[in-house]
Amino acid sequence: MAEEKDIIERGGESFPLLPGVIGMCEANAYLRRGDKDELYLEMVDKVLPQPEGLVLEDIFGRRKVLKGRILELALVDHRIVLEEDPK
Repeated sequence: MAEEKDIIERGGESFPLLPGVIGMCEANAYLRRGDKDELYLEMVDKVLPQPEGLVLEDIFGRRKVLKGRILELALVDHRIVLEEDPK
């Protein structure tokens, strides 16, 4: 039986997570600042281009809006790299 921390709830259903796997299809989003990538949002489920910027939504429905662009999508690595528009 999986431990509570190894279960993800989604749409009223529970899914066990494999060790070392972020989850199902979600990715972590990173903001590139110079030569470093800083974690911006974990467990991103959706990236929606909107007039106000990129809307990132995690598996819990939390949203962040970034005025910027996608630099890289590494789907196998569950990684999204973003760059903020210059102010």
